[in-house]
Amino acid sequence: MSDSEVVNIGINHPAYKVSKRELLEWMNSVLNSSVANCDKDVGDGSAYAQIFHSINKGCVPIRQIRWEAKSEYDYTINFNLVQKALKKLKVDKVIPAEALMKGKPLDNIEFCQWLKHYHQHVATVEDYDGFDERENVAPGISKKVKKFAAGDGSAPAAKPPAARKPVSRTTAAKPAATRAPSRSAGGGADSGQVKELEAQVAAQTEEISELNLNVDALTKERDFYFGKLRDVEIMIQEQEESGECDEAGRQVFESIKSILYATDEAAEEVGDEDL
Repeated sequence: MSDSEVVNIGINHPAYKVSKRELLEWMNSVLNSSVANCDKDVGDGSAYAQIFHSINKGCVPIRQIRWEAKSEYDYTINFNLVQKALKKLKVDKVIPAEALMKGKPLDNIEFCQWLKHYHQHVATVEDYDGFDERENVAPGISKKVKKFAAGDGSAPAAKPPAARKPVSRTTAAKPAATRAPSRSAGGGADSGQVKELEAQVAAQTEEISELNLNVDALTKERDFYFGKLRDVEIMIQEQEESGECDEAGRQVFESIKSILYATDEAAEEVGDEDL
């Protein structure tokens, strides 16, 4: 596959069908990190910048990455590093930095999908350990920024049970008749409470499971319709660039684009006018 074919992929390419879960597993595998989502955790640009460092260490000066980016100024520095990396790698691709910095899910997911595809075809650094690379230039960053803690994607190990305190001779020497009434009185109440809590947990677990299924279904539906909108946008761009549109066609395209690019505020204004 040529460099052009790796970079210039259409919205219908299989790379854009990769799920968020797979994207997170890939990113955390490359960076040895604990990134939890594809919008807020990557919108500051630091993870993106390090991904390019993992592709080719010479294209990103890792010491310049703002790991604790909290302001637009810091975000801009990180995305400038990304843009410079693209230039050094001779990748002719414009990224929607402003949308990415705002943490817009669809824009970040789409860029993550493209970046995963590009990384898997061109990465040259072997045995890259993102955690060690970060700690070498920013010691202790994993403790300050949760998403940069080392993680292998598995659940945390269970804590060992606390050591049981030996029963003192004084307690053990108490007559059984003295202890029995209190144990009997408390045992029934505790058992009832435990059963009630177990029932609540079971109900909440089932509710959470249903909510997760609904979220997955809504996400798939959203991605499906977003893909359709992208197809329409690409079709309009191709027609406009071809120069074959007459004035009426251009007016139609402008009307369609005004709908595609309308913000929530603009949509509300249109709705008020209709009323």
